[in-house]
Amino acid sequence: MANRISEFHELEKLVELPNLMELSLASNPITRKPNYRMAVVKRLMGLLIFDQREVTMDERKRFEGVGGVIVD
Repeated sequence: MANRISEFHELEKLVELPNLMELSLASNPITRKPNYRMAVVKRLMGLLIFDQREVTMDERKRFEGVGGVIVD
């Protein structure tokens, strides 16, 4: 579903949803940003499924080793 989300700061309200486990941002402009998946997963640590793909422990560990969260 396209909500026209185009910047990472627009996701900050989602951080307040601790039970958010599944999210799809497909068809939103933000998907064209560099390191999009990593930035979203690092912001929303409770996600289990993101863009119809499981967020694996290996993926989380890889992202942890990368510098801070990307800012708009």
